[in-house]
Amino acid sequence: MNSPSLTGAAATAAPVTGPKIRALREAIGMDQATLAAAVGIGASRMCRIEREERPITPDLRRRILTALGTGLAAESQRLESIAQDVLALVRDTQQLGAALAHELGLPAANGRPH
Repeated sequence: MNSPSLTGAAATAAPVTGPKIRALREAIGMDQATLAAAVGIGASRMCRIEREERPITPDLRRRILTALGTGLAAESQRLESIAQDVLALVRDTQQLGAALAHELGLPAANGRPH
C-alpha cells in the first residue's frame, strides 16, 4: 500500500498555518505533546505555533509535516487493517449463513435449494 508522504519540496513549499497543523494533528489522533516531541520542541511552543503566535521556520515546517505524514501513514495502515478485518467478518458471516440455511433446508442466497 502506498503511504501518504509530506516530505521533500512539497513539505517546505506548502503553505502551512497553525490551524492547518492542528487540524491534521487532530485528524490522525495525535496529541500536541506527541507532535512537539516528534519535532524536537516543547509542547508550549507547539501550542503557540498552532495559535499562530510563533512563526514556523522552513526547517520546523518540514519536521512538522514529516511527523504528521508519518502519523497519516500509520493511521492509513490502521484503517486498512480494520477494513481487512471487516471483510473477513463479512465472509465468515456469509459462510455461516449459508451453512445454517443448508442445515435448515432453506434456499441458498441465490434462491436455489441446497
